Amino acid sequence: MTVEIGPRDLENGSAFVGRRDQGGNRQGMDCEELVQGVSEILEDIQKVLYERALAFREEHTKTIDDKDELYAFFSDGSQGKAIHGGFALVHWDRDAKWEEQLKNDLKVTVRCIPEGSEEEGTCIFSGNPSPGRVVLAKSY
Repeated sequence: MTVEIGPRDLENGSAFVGRRDQGGNRQGMDCEELVQGVSEILEDIQKVLYERALAFREEHTKTIDDKDELYAFFSDGSQGKAIHGGFALVHWDRDAKWEEQLKNDLKVTVRCIPEGSEEEGTCIFSGNPSPGRVVLAKSY
């Protein structure tokens, strides 16, 4: 949120307010109204940005159970060049060599082990038992 108040604005008891969640478009607002409503405005901005980020995460997260599918998800397909493909939920046996291989091959690393990810399965790299899924994403 940006607030601009110049000398004339002070005389008129007004300010210009821009919300970054709405493209920063500025609108005139009474200073008293701004002071009374700033908490509500900030809470609304937080809610909008959070919901936008959550929708983005959900849209760009894929559950993957195959190494070739994982490589395709993070590659452009032509020469195996790494691209940003979002987030992949995969089974991993927690052996660091697979993370190192992903980092070297695709610049992909383990981002987190989600709470409640105790769903047992098979590691897509080794075929060994996996204690649960992890989130993989491209590193920068």
